[in-house]
Parts: sequence; C-alpha cells; structure tokens
Amino acid sequence: MLGFIAGWQAMWRDLWSGRYLILELMRREVVVRYRQSALGYAWAVVMPLVTVGVFTLLSHGRILAISQTEIPYPVFALLNVSLWQFFSGVVAQGTQSLTAAGGMVSRLHFFKVTLVVASIMRPLSDLVVRIPLIILMAVSYRSYPGLEALLIIPMIIPIALLGLGIAMVLAVINLVLRDVSNALGVFLTYGMFLAPVMYPQPLSFPMVLVNFNPMSPFLIAAQDLMSGMALRDPAMLVGAVLLAVVAFLVGFRFFVVVLPHAIALA
Repeated sequence: MLGFIAGWQAMWRDLWSGRYLILELMRREVVVRYRQSALGYAWAVVMPLVTVGVFTLLSHGRILAISQTEIPYPVFALLNVSLWQFFSGVVAQGTQSLTAAGGMVSRLHFFKVTLVVASIMRPLSDLVVRIPLIILMAVSYRSYPGLEALLIIPMIIPIALLGLGIAMVLAVINLVLRDVSNALGVFLTYGMFLAPVMYPQPLSFPMVLVNFNPMSPFLIAAQDLMSGMALRDPAMLVGAVLLAVVAFLVGFRFFVVVLPHAIALA
C-alpha cells in the first residue's frame, strides 16, 4: 500500500518538476505549426466553417432531416464542432506525440508524459481562435447568449482531461503498433457522428445510444448553456466530469508503468 502511494507521489512530483518543459514544448507547438503556414490561424477558422456550412446547406435543402435546435443551427453546429475538434485534437496530437519525438523518447532521460501534455497546445490554440467566431456568429443571428454561457469555458478542463487520459494510453500502444494512429482518424470521425455534434440530442432508440459517447454530456450541457436553458441532465454532466478525471488518472498510471516496456519493444 505504501509503495502504491509512493508511486503516485513520484508521478505527480515528476509532472510538477517538468512544468517548465511542458510550457516550452507548448510554445514550440504553436511556433512550429504556424511558422510556415501562409494562412496561419485562419486554418483554425476555415475548417469548422466549411463543416458547418456543408451541414447547414444539407439541412436547409432537406437532404438531412435535422430537428429544430434551441439556437440557430449554424451557431449550434459551430459550437459543437469546435468542442469536438478540441477533444479529437487532444487525442490525436497526444497519441502521436511520442512517435513524433523520435529518438528523444529512448535516448534522453526526462518525464515523457510531458510530451503528451504539451501536445494539447495546438487544439487549445485552435479553440481559443474559434471562440470569438462563435460569439460573432451568434450575434449575427441575433442569438444573444446569457452570462451562463461563460460556464462553457470551465468545461474545457474535463474535456482536456478525458482526451489526455485516452491519449496517454494510445501514445504508448502507438510506439509498438503504429496502426493505432492510422486508425484513430477513422474512429474519431465516426465518433463525431455518434455524438450530438451536428444534430440535437436524440430521444428515440437506437440513436439514444449516442448518450453513451463520453463527449455527449459536455456537448448537451454546452448547448443548454448557450441557449440559456437549465441543464437537461446535471447528473449526467457530473458523471462525465468524474469519468474524465478517472480516465486521466488511469491513463497517467498506465503511461508511467507500461512506457518503459513499450520503449524496449519499439
């Protein structure tokens, strides 16, 4: 029991001691991404707008039967797409962080989890750029969110913890089985369609199964807060937050215990 506690204490101590490295790696993530990009941060705006535009046209053309939303559909879709792409970006970037570091992982002695944690910077910077766009679009559709919409911002923390927990597990496995990163994009794409991202929360079977997507409670809560409604299911949101914390802790422990064996096999 004492050894278990000591192991957790050492993990948190090593993570805290690597905080400056994390900050430097996060700075590098942003610099490297946009240094050779002609459009720079515009890419963070163009991609969700294209996705939202396509689904808006499909909805207005009645090609897709999307039920009525509490806020204008383009605002609804842009909010959800931005949150989903933040989550999927955390998972994707974190999963590839160890393989992207190359020989650093096996040759240099440092707390490797800093690579996964620092990879959050790209999707986080994209989300920050998109927030003013969401506000601007809401105003343009005369949909004025109340102060309760500010509560969406703290929800970014459990979403990040959920993504990091998943990424820590997949990053270790990806060192040995590179197929993980190749298949991840497909799973994340299907995961978006199995969550209330482009459509409201379904109430009939079998589509009600989308509620089991771990991101669904966050998306539903964000929709409620943006529309000024009371939360439809606060208990579901609390459960999602607890799940995110557990996912992070399990992923963190898995990373520390299994990584040395994965490096030896890679």
